[in-house]
This record gives sequence, structure tokens and C-alpha cells, in this order.
Amino acid sequence: MLNKIDIQEDCRFLIDVENNPNIARFNLITSKVGVGLFIKGIKPNRHWTLKSVKEYFGIDGDKYAVKEKLELLDKICKGEV
Repeated sequence: MLNKIDIQEDCRFLIDVENNPNIARFNLITSKVGVGLFIKGIKPNRHWTLKSVKEYFGIDGDKYAVKEKLELLDKICKGEV
């Protein structure tokens, strides 16, 4: 598992965490599921792109690295890490 996540400081996710944490949490959960489907070769919907997930969360990497980072962000939001 990753020890550190490099997130852009001006990403939309951090803005949503401060202003409306429920929206941020919802987007995190649905993005985590979407990336999981994408890894298996299924596109969640026709407008979904991995690039939009990367831009929203301010992260980079391939689909496997994005999935790991989203899982770590989820654990951080739950208070497990």
C-alpha cells in the first residue's frame, strides 16, 4: 500500500471536502467503484473517463495506481489510517 499520496492542492476533491463533505465522500465511493470496473474492462457509463477522475482528485498514474490511491483516500476519510 502507498505511504504517501501526492494530491494537487487546488483539486476539486479538497474543495468539496471543506465545503460539502457528503458530496466529496459520494464522489470518492463512486469513483472507486468506477475505477474497479474500468480495471476489469467495463466502462461505468459512456461519458466516464479515467482522466476526469484523476483531475477531480488531483492524482496521477495508471488505472491500478489510481485505484490504490482512491482506496487509501477512502481509508483516510473513514479514519482508519
